[in-house]
Amino acid sequence: MDRVVSLVLTDDSVYLDSLTDRVQDELTTPLSAAAGILEEGGSINDLVKAVGVVLAAADLVRSELPEDLREMIDALRFRNR
Repeated sequence: MDRVVSLVLTDDSVYLDSLTDRVQDELTTPLSAAAGILEEGGSINDLVKAVGVVLAAADLVRSELPEDLREMIDALRFRNR
């Protein structure tokens, strides 16, 4: 999850800005929540829930995701089983 957050929510926002508006709308809030849990050292249960929300949001825009981001999210899905 940290890799996905680092890729999308970088300080310069270049990657985020390159995503379609729909992808930004669906992923920004769930990824921000996950980033907060990671930064604050939240519980594993909270992180698992956050990953689930990110996966659900990504499913809504899967066809619009860049390949690198789609692969990272797919890896999360595999690890989350």
